[in-house]
This record gives sequence, structure tokens and C-alpha cells, in this order.
Amino acid sequence: MKAYENETYQVPFQVAGLDPTDVALIRDSRERYNGEQGAAAAREQSPAGLTSEQKVLESLVARLHANFHVAAAALAQANELLARHHEHLANAVPASAEQHRSLAEETHRTAQRIREISHRIS
Repeated sequence: MKAYENETYQVPFQVAGLDPTDVALIRDSRERYNGEQGAAAAREQSPAGLTSEQKVLESLVARLHANFHVAAAALAQANELLARHHEHLANAVPASAEQHRSLAEETHRTAQRIREISHRIS
């Protein structure tokens, strides 16, 4: 399994069943993050040797933005896995099938909302 890594944590990059849109968002976020890191390193090696507070803050915002998209994709995927679990329980336990179907639908909607919000922020 590949992983998106930064200095603080790893997030699964490719989880079984990950939506292709989510994979594209993760890849895009990772590329933006890597680009910002490269630009920041180049600025630090500039003759002046100093970066302005604005540049440092812009780099921080870009890095956190990328981390947000990775975390949102992982959260949406976890919700989808939970929804599938509820679907399985709905089929396996007839006594509580309606409750599990309802939870599965709600969890699918939550995952979709997370993806939509992440996409709007990009």
C-alpha cells in the first residue's frame, strides 16, 4: 500500500475501493504540497537567506490545505467502509435490518458531503 507522507503522519494513499475522484484529489494535493515544499526550499537557499513572514505563512497554508484534502479523502473512505459494514449487518441480522439500512444511507450521505466540501475548498 502506498502512503502519503509528511513530517507528522502517514495517511493511506490507496485504500481498497477508494473512489477514483478521491485518488485524483489526493494525488493533486500531494503534488501541490511537494511543489510548495520545493519552492520553500529554493527560497530558503536564496542569496538573501531570509523568507518573509508572508512566504512562510503561505507555505504553511499550502501544506495544511494539502493535509486537509488527504484527511478528508481518508475520512470519506472510512465512512464508506462503515456504510458497507451496516449494509452487511442489514443483510445478516434481519431483526435490526431497517436500523442498519438507515445507518448505511446516512453514512453514505456523510461520505458524499465530505467529498463535496473537500472539492469546494480545492
